[in-house]
Amino acid sequence: MHCSQKHVVAPATTTRTRLPRKPSLQYLRLPGGRLRGLRHGGEYEDGRPGEVFMKVSKQGSTPVCVMDAFSIAVSLGLQHGVPMSTFVRKYTNLRFEPAG
Repeated sequence: MHCSQKHVVAPATTTRTRLPRKPSLQYLRLPGGRLRGLRHGGEYEDGRPGEVFMKVSKQGSTPVCVMDAFSIAVSLGLQHGVPMSTFVRKYTNLRFEPAG
């Protein structure tokens, strides 16, 4: 049985808007909970986010690598024009099963 799939036509090319050589950085501590670490991000001169990186500590290599890969993917999306609100909407309340 096949799932109904929507066919999305991607643009032929996208243009990556690179960050300035000296991007502004914001460092924030992650809120309490199971993960501990820092989030930092670079912005364009007009204030749009262009880079997001999260570093977690004391969680083992798998969560650290997954967070690094996620950060790179989001950063590349931002630099290719995907709005931050799209990432927030898609990842808010995301659950991984089994939980517990």
